[in-house]
Amino acid sequence: MANTTPSEKFSIGQFIKTGQILFTALIIGQLLFLVIVIYMVQFQGLRYNGYELNDMYLYAAPIITLFCLVAGFTIYKSKLKKIKEKRLIYEKLAEYRSAQILRWALLEGASFFSIMAFLLTSNYLFVMIVGLIIGSFVLLLNAYISFLRY
Repeated sequence: MANTTPSEKFSIGQFIKTGQILFTALIIGQLLFLVIVIYMVQFQGLRYNGYELNDMYLYAAPIITLFCLVAGFTIYKSKLKKIKEKRLIYEKLAEYRSAQILRWALLEGASFFSIMAFLLTSNYLFVMIVGLIIGSFVLLLNAYISFLRY
């Protein structure tokens, strides 16, 4: 049996497809959780009456979202510098994928925080924050795909 290296099994199309599947799973998870929480608050009347928490979350959610955006960008840039040290293309792309996953995971954490803030306060401003986060997800996916095509 011939000894195959990972580069022989490597396919750019498969790499892009795997990234898109990961991205889709992250988006679907956020959207599904958001829809369930909106349904619970709007139609089931689930109210925690967290009005006293509303002021705290009004500051915390945007700060956490901004922090996650900046941290994701910073980590992404530092990982891109490490990519130059790799010699093989599949190693470079694996490092690139891990940078993207970290970036997406930070944004997903901020999204879940905002969804929970909505659940506790019933303030739809947090749903708007989730919408902005999901919009930035879409922009990051476009950057991810266009980067790989060049």
